[in-house]
Amino acid sequence: MSCDIHSYVEVFDGEMRQKVEDDPIRQQSYRLFGWLADVRNYSEVQPLSQPRGLPADVSDGVKQKHEGFWELNGHSHSWLSLDELLLELAGGVESRKGPRGEVTLREFLGQGFLDMLEELKGLVDPNRVRIVFWFDN
Repeated sequence: MSCDIHSYVEVFDGEMRQKVEDDPIRQQSYRLFGWLADVRNYSEVQPLSQPRGLPADVSDGVKQKHEGFWELNGHSHSWLSLDELLLELAGGVESRKGPRGEVTLREFLGQGFLDMLEELKGLVDPNRVRIVFWFDN
């Protein structure tokens, strides 16, 4: 049985969080899933974070997506700020175990993920952006 990610971009407007995008992470990549939250971590990469759960101040838009079906059938709920992701990638020149040996973190995660982060950098200040996500299988 395969595993998929359900992801949402939230932006903090100074008072509250607003959902601004559905499914920014469009690829099914167990390397990425392992790095984001230690899910299907067959590559045994060091995860950026263990699942944190849904944030206490999750936006109403994400809360509505989660209530019902995903509340019962989703797992490994978490979130990461855009700043965290960019900081890790800026320092991510060390090698990771990839399918063909040692690769940089950027090579390990793939161009699709990097392109998505570049798009998000254009929204607002990266410390006001986060990605909320969970998995199914």
